[in-house]
Amino acid sequence: MCRTSVFAVSLLFVSSGHTGVSHDLPHTPMAVQAGAPTYYVSTTGSDSNDGSVAHPWRTIRHAAAMAQAGMTIHVAPGTYNEHVVSTVSGTSSDRIVFISDTKWAAKLVGLGCTAVGPAYSCPSGYNSTWWNRGDYVDIRGFDITGDGHIGIQNDAANVQELDNHIHNITGPGACIGYTGGIAGIDNTNANNPGSGLKNNNVIGNWVHDIGWDGTHFCGGGGHGVYQASPGGKVQNNLLYRGSGQGVTMWHYATNIVITNNTIFRFGDGIVIGADPSTGVYADYCIVNNNIVRAVTNTAIAEMGGVGTHNTVSNNLTYQNRVDYTLAGRSPNNPIQSDPLFVNWLVLGNGDYHLSSDSPAIDAGTDFGAPQNDFDDVPRPQDGSIDIGAYEYRP
Repeated sequence: MCRTSVFAVSLLFVSSGHTGVSHDLPHTPMAVQAGAPTYYVSTTGSDSNDGSVAHPWRTIRHAAAMAQAGMTIHVAPGTYNEHVVSTVSGTSSDRIVFISDTKWAAKLVGLGCTAVGPAYSCPSGYNSTWWNRGDYVDIRGFDITGDGHIGIQNDAANVQELDNHIHNITGPGACIGYTGGIAGIDNTNANNPGSGLKNNNVIGNWVHDIGWDGTHFCGGGGHGVYQASPGGKVQNNLLYRGSGQGVTMWHYATNIVITNNTIFRFGDGIVIGADPSTGVYADYCIVNNNIVRAVTNTAIAEMGGVGTHNTVSNNLTYQNRVDYTLAGRSPNNPIQSDPLFVNWLVLGNGDYHLSSDSPAIDAGTDFGAPQNDFDDVPRPQDGSIDIGAYEYRP
């Protein structure tokens, strides 16, 4: 497929069609909401421009300050050395969309944090590469890294983190005493149960090397995805190598759907729970069709405040110290077997698609399953839903 412009955007999502997760993947245009007012950011632009396609802005942060409900902000390929803060809200019918026109080619690098032991300081006080505080916002298709504690920190409602590559978040102090949040994506609760923060979706992201010092795992954070507010979906994510948990819930988390993720080499795989001191219990959660392999502690666990209506079904676990630690229940249809990836590399950069003889093929349930997979391939392809982030294609 030819790109006629660095700002060319397909009206339909086009899969990257890759067979692994190396950094030299083919990139494709990303989808946006049709008919939306559009503005542009480019490394060759200027923040004194009008943001048009002919005169783009220079920084994503300036574009975020200029955003309005219904606006789509296209970001051209290039490296953006900045910490982004987005505070403007869209609406349910007019979302604000930040989109890398070429998937993972707009590279956001948040640098400048310093750390001595568990103490740290960051530019303007922000320890996240992207800090979002606006409701009804989509952040889609970016490559995000940084030397702070969080890749995308979201303190808002009805936000979607889609198709991003979030990696090498240093998380200073992760293993030596820092007690704050460290995560690739953190949908926080802002420590306020009445704040209305809810229904945040994390779909199709590639997240790895979060607060991990390269030698061991520890309990000081370093999560792939952190859901701390009620509602929302965590689906089709490829998550590996972090000092904490692959997907974790806490604080006011309840009614969360965690399905069809592939997770390996964390301290724990998936944690279902809430802080009982808040009066909230993690209940009516759906944890189905996930692959969890080679974690240091427990593949899927319930802890803290949990209800009696959670569903844990059709998950595949392998090479974990403990597969399940559930509160008064047993998993439904568990599979304890080698998932038989196309190219299993524990260090990452392998190929985590399913091989033709994988026990994960046709072994999932459609309850809570997403309609497409990590590659945007429709589910199911043949027979039943597959387990993990990838649907098998011959």
